Amino acid sequence: MQRVITIILVLAAVITSCRYNSYTPVEPGDTFQIYPEVDFFYSPEKADIFYLGDDVPIEYRRFSQSDIVNIYIIKKGKVIYTLAQRTQNDGSFIWKTNSTLNTSVQYQVKIENASDTDIYILSKRFGLISK
Repeated sequence: MQRVITIILVLAAVITSCRYNSYTPVEPGDTFQIYPEVDFFYSPEKADIFYLGDDVPIEYRRFSQSDIVNIYIIKKGKVIYTLAQRTQNDGSFIWKTNSTLNTSVQYQVKIENASDTDIYILSKRFGLISK
């Protein structure tokens, strides 16, 4: 009989101590909020197409307390063009393209806080093509 009680106690201890990496499951009544992805860019928008030689408006919602930002064009995660370094974080910039740039539909704008480059925003992908 004592052996059965010992087995029951061991099983009870194992069952009640099950946790995954210190994770304790939440009760069914607990709630949490998932916020939709915030889009900081007004322009360029996803899948916008611009022609070589066009002025590309870059308009965005201010995303950090810094008054100074760096602005880049990236493609597949790599900086392709530096548009501005240490420019005013005023929500607007005009990229004056020319006919010598490479065409692509994989461009994105990256705007980073000039004093903390780990704080940045990325636009959706857009294109720059020949006329």
